[in-house]
Amino acid sequence: MSKHLLALTSFSLGLLVCLGCPPPVACSDDATCFEGEACVDGFCAPSPGDGDGDGDGDGDGGDGDGDGDGDGDCPAGAQDCDGDGICDYLNQNSNHCGSCGNVCATGVCSGGTCVAGALHENLSYPVTIHHEGGYVYFAEEGNSGSESGAVKRFPTSNPTQIETLAAGMESPRGIAIDNDELFFMEMRYQVDDALWHTKKAGPPTEASRIEDGWDLEGSGSSFLYGLAAGEGYVFFMDYSALHRRGLQSAVIEEVDTGGSFAKGLMYDDGYLFFVQAGVVKRVDANFGALPTPEPIGLANLPDGHTGVYSWTQDEDWLYFGSNPSAREGGITRVRKDGAMTEFMVPEVNPLDTSSEDWAKASALASDGTHLYYAITTSDARIYRVALAAGAEPELIAETNNPTGLTVDDTFVYWTSSASGSIWRLAK
Repeated sequence: MSKHLLALTSFSLGLLVCLGCPPPVACSDDATCFEGEACVDGFCAPSPGDGDGDGDGDGDGGDGDGDGDGDGDCPAGAQDCDGDGICDYLNQNSNHCGSCGNVCATGVCSGGTCVAGALHENLSYPVTIHHEGGYVYFAEEGNSGSESGAVKRFPTSNPTQIETLAAGMESPRGIAIDNDELFFMEMRYQVDDALWHTKKAGPPTEASRIEDGWDLEGSGSSFLYGLAAGEGYVFFMDYSALHRRGLQSAVIEEVDTGGSFAKGLMYDDGYLFFVQAGVVKRVDANFGALPTPEPIGLANLPDGHTGVYSWTQDEDWLYFGSNPSAREGGITRVRKDGAMTEFMVPEVNPLDTSSEDWAKASALASDGTHLYYAITTSDARIYRVALAAGAEPELIAETNNPTGLTVDDTFVYWTSSASGSIWRLAK
C-alpha cells in the first residue's frame, strides 16, 4: 500500500470511529497542517511517517516504520529512494534499478536489471555500424534492388540526432575511415559495384563516387570481400586481388592475394591483414615498393574453420568469427606479429550448443578489454568475453537478429536488420 493511500485510509477510518470529532481541515500542502499531519487529497490527515525510523514525525533519520531501512510503508520490492514519500519499484524504475541510485543509461529496467534499449526504430534494414571520433556511423541497405539505402551518423553525445551523409544508394555496405574521410561500397544488383566517400565529421556533405565498375562481393554473396582505409589510401578487394587507390592521385594499384575468396580486410600501422582459405595473411600496404610486396601467412585458423563470417581488431590482435560446416561457430584471435594464435571461443553460443541450432558470430567488436559478439540463430544474443586466457563468454543481452556491432568507451551498439532498429546497452 502506498504512503499516500495509507494516510488517506487512516483519515477515512478516523471519520468512521470518531463521528463527534471536529470536521477535517482543508489544506493546500503539508505546511498548512499540524505537526504529525500531511496534506492528502486536500485535507489534513495523520502522517504515515517522516522517514526517520522512530515514528515521531520529526524527520531525524530512518523511514518511519521503525526498522531503519528507508522504505517507510512501501511494499516488498520497493523503497522511497528519493525521500519524497513515493515508493520506487526497484524491478522497473530506470533511475533506481535493483537498488536506489542505480541509473540505467538505456532508460530501461526489467526485473531489477538494466537492459538494452532501442535508440532508433523504423530504419530500412540497417546492417553495417561503426564508431569513431565521437560518432556512430551506420548504413541502411534499404529494399533489395532499389535506391532506398543511406549512410547516416549520430553523435554519441546526442544519439537521437541522426544526420544523413548519403542517400539514394543501392545497398550501401562496409564503412572505412581514414582521418576525415569516410568510405563505403554501393552493392548494386544490375550493374557493377561502386566506391563512395564523404566527410566523416562536421556539417554533412554530399557523397562522391570515386570508383565504379567493380565486383566487390562475389556471386550470390551478401558480404564484401573487404574494405579498409589508411594513410591517404582506400583499400578494397575483388575476387582475386587487393587494390589500393590514392585519394589525391586516383591511381589504382594492386597486389595478387595468391588465391581467391579472400575476405576480412583490415588496416593497421602500414600493414593490411586478411584471411584466405583458413590462412591469416599480412601484406605491406606500400604497393609501390619494389619488389612489389607479397602477402605472407601469419597463422592458420583451426581445422574446419576456414569459412570466416566476421572480423575485427584492436591494438595487438586480429579476431575472426568462423562458420564451420555442421558444427558450432567459433572465434580465433591472432597476434598481428604472428607470434600467437588462440582459439578463444570454441562455441559461440554456450547456452545452447545443440546440433539443431548451431550458431555463428555475425559481428565482432573489441574495446581492448573485452571482445563483444553477436549471434543470429533462433537464439539471437549478444555476448562478451574478457581478453584473458581461459575466459568464458558472458551473455549480456537477448535481442532480435543482431547484424552489426560496435563499441565506445561506455556503450555497446548493434543493428537489428529484421526489426529496423539500433540498440544500445551500457557496458
